[in-house]
Amino acid sequence: MNDPIMLTPHDLANIFLAICGAIVAVAAAVGVIIKIIDHFKEPDKKQDERITKLEEDVETINRRLEDGNKHFNDHDAWMKEIEEALKKRDKVMIESLQVLIEHGIDGNNIDGMKQQKHRLDKYLLEK
Repeated sequence: MNDPIMLTPHDLANIFLAICGAIVAVAAAVGVIIKIIDHFKEPDKKQDERITKLEEDVETINRRLEDGNKHFNDHDAWMKEIEEALKKRDKVMIESLQVLIEHGIDGNNIDGMKQQKHRLDKYLLEK
């Protein structure tokens, strides 16, 4: 049992080559495993890219919708102002026509015509 282990240079070369062969085999196996893992991760990468693109598109669409809603809200406010102005104008015109009709029927109501002229002038000046 106490025999000494004798290694020849040929044995050392074989051990060295065996170790190198093991390293190459392990490296090749790791390379294959990495390729397999990358192969299985590839659909996830493509899907992540698509999801990122879709999220960017959704953000763009939401921004445009917000801009559109702001535009429509501003437009609605503007339309309400116009509607109020038209109602005021119509009221003044109808009152003026009513006074003219009353004056045309009986020739009276001159005071009413003066008041209505004043209201009509005031409306036109405010406009």
